[in-house]
Parts: sequence; structure tokens; C-alpha cells
Amino acid sequence: MGGRSGGGASSGMGSGSRGLERAMTARMNEIQYSATEHVSIFDKNGKEVFRNDNGTENSVEFDEKFIPNNISIHNHPKGHSFSAGDVAGTIDANGAEMRVIGRNGRVYSLKRPKGGWGMTGEQAYEEYNSRFWRNYSKGSKYKTSYKGDKKTAWGRVDATVAHTTMKQLAKEFGWKYTYFKRK
Repeated sequence: MGGRSGGGASSGMGSGSRGLERAMTARMNEIQYSATEHVSIFDKNGKEVFRNDNGTENSVEFDEKFIPNNISIHNHPKGHSFSAGDVAGTIDANGAEMRVIGRNGRVYSLKRPKGGWGMTGEQAYEEYNSRFWRNYSKGSKYKTSYKGDKKTAWGRVDATVAHTTMKQLAKEFGWKYTYFKRK
């Protein structure tokens, strides 16, 4: 998502969770292969409370008033995990969960811990960028393991570095960060 924005979804418990998962799966089916970003925000029962299908290749705007305690989901056409803006926006707006789906079918999820996020969005933004660029400096190591043209190789480095950065942050700050490949 663009700027300091967030997106994602939650499995939750109780009667609303099946409806939520169905709604999110249907939305992921719609947006997975899009060349531009899209976002939806759902309440815990699966009701879509916000949608924007007018994003660009690298960002999509949303209204933060719909984020608190809700679940957002958006796509990343290049297939990578969350950006610094995604994380910061979700934390600032106190989202319950954010999910992103890539064109490759990989779904990333970031859930708010029971005790809260433990930092501001600005702090998360700074932590993410600091680690991302530290990890990125090791990029040539990653690049040599990818075959293909330079653009594709460095795109995979971006995806690997974003994922590595999120794993590090989740471990340090107690966030629940998971990912899986859709069937």
C-alpha cells in the first residue's frame, strides 16, 4: 500500500471467522494477478467496510478511519512482503491484522499482539527501513542465487530482503508474522 498505509486480514475465532475467511479468499482471488494494487478492509464478521481498486503498481490509498481493530488485505503485484509504509500505517491506525498477497500466490500476514503493537508507526517505519537497508547491502549474495535477467534477479532480492526484514522485526517485537503459498 502506498505511503504510510496498511492492509491485511484475520482468521479470528467464532461464527464470524468463516464469513471473514470466505470474504478474504474471494477478494484475494480478484486481486492476486492484478498489475496494480487494490485494498479492502473487513470487520471481524467479514463485512467489507472499505475498498479501493484504483491503486498504482506500487501503492494504493485507503481511509485510515476504517482500519482500527479491523483486517485489511491488499496485493503486491511484484510479490513481496510488507513495506515500511504498510507496517507503519497499520500500527498507527491500530489495525488487528494486515495481509498482502503477491502475484506468485504467497500470502503474508501480520497480526497485532494481544498487548498492542508496542511502538508507534513512525518507530516501526524507522526500524523497518534501518533493517531493510542493512539486509539489502547483502543483496549481491542473494542475487547470485537467482537465474535470469538483472531486473528479475534484483526483484527477487527485494522480495527476499522484505521477507527477511519482517521475520527479524516480528521476532524482536513479538509480532505474529506468517506466510503461506496459496494452493
